[in-house]
Amino acid sequence: MLVYQTNKCLYKSRVVTPAHKTNRLANARALAKAEGRQVDFGEKLGMSESQVSQIIGRNPSRSIGDDTAARIEDAYLKPGGWLDEDQSDAVIIYHQSPLNGDSVHEDPAHITVQKSALSDYSLVPRYNIRAGLGRGEPIHSEQITDNLAFKAEWLEKLGVRRGMAACVQCIGDSMLPTVRHGDIALIDLGAIKTANGVFALSLPLDDTHEVIVKRLQWRTNGDLWVVSDNKERYPEPEIYGPDFDVGELRIIGRVVWVGGTVQ
Repeated sequence: MLVYQTNKCLYKSRVVTPAHKTNRLANARALAKAEGRQVDFGEKLGMSESQVSQIIGRNPSRSIGDDTAARIEDAYLKPGGWLDEDQSDAVIIYHQSPLNGDSVHEDPAHITVQKSALSDYSLVPRYNIRAGLGRGEPIHSEQITDNLAFKAEWLEKLGVRRGMAACVQCIGDSMLPTVRHGDIALIDLGAIKTANGVFALSLPLDDTHEVIVKRLQWRTNGDLWVVSDNKERYPEPEIYGPDFDVGELRIIGRVVWVGGTVQ
């Protein structure tokens, strides 16, 4: 709590102007957006969702006071006074991704960088979707939770065009050893959909859909085999005829990279 106490002292010794209050609101909203959900932002601050809504909601009922400002800076390891400054030319990204565990909101460390420092990088959105390696989860929201920075030159070598990539977290064991539970998958949304390889797929599920990651094998007769790499547990492929309906199966894009923790 040393940072918090230091920041509280800083705020007591300065005059807070209307510009500071405007910046506090904008910067706090940016941090909350990077978290993905207001409830996660609140948990990090020890505040309820209604308390968060009062200070950064669509129509805030109160401004961000000095103690709350210091608390936010402490939670996100920001220097004292950071919340008061104009950060509109900054991009808040995750320094490390939550690649392990069951939640995509596992308190990753945030860093803030100037947009000019990202000229050699592409920010790839990571969606609030957990792609199943066996079966996925119902998709009720496709909100962007954060952005992951990849070297633009590296993406170009992979054949991924700027603005045509997305990241999702993977769950399950059916694609072992290629993709593991908790891995982050980088998807090329512009890839040729009729090639063999590992792809992200969308399947209907009740009144919504699910996303899964599987290996596609196109047969000479036009059939599409949806295959698991973990043959011990999932030996049989799912087979779709050459005239399958996109309502049954939609190919989102090719998985060109996966990353996770060393186990």
